[in-house]
Amino acid sequence: NGWTVITDFPDLVEVERRAPIAVIPLLTASGIQTKVLEAAALGRAVIATPAALAGFAPGFPALVTGPSPNELATSILRIIDDRALQADLSKRAAEAVDREYRPDHWVDTLLQMLGAAAPIQNRHDSGQVAQSAGTH
Repeated sequence: NGWTVITDFPDLVEVERRAPIAVIPLLTASGIQTKVLEAAALGRAVIATPAALAGFAPGFPALVTGPSPNELATSILRIIDDRALQADLSKRAAEAVDREYRPDHWVDTLLQMLGAAAPIQNRHDSGQVAQSAGTH
């Protein structure tokens, strides 16, 4: 049927470039998983457990699956058999990464947060914080 399972590979990026889907069956994770971002940015349909998607905004375009071998196999076969679903998830995942997870998006967010913190720093530097702390 044209599918190959690769279990040992020297260069993950090369495999990701050739693979139409990415299966990310993590049992535990914290934060945004770069393996999900990389696969989605490359336009791959992502099959992932809830743990793999825990750091993403709700509704991130992926086929969510349970971690058992049976659940993973069912999800993989579903996406292999349903080319329309595969194409839809691939397109929406790439769009989500471009819209919400680009580095410049996070830089802008960080700069906004730092800008909001600047008035607090300025008050501290001018002695206002120290003065108000001494009056209590």
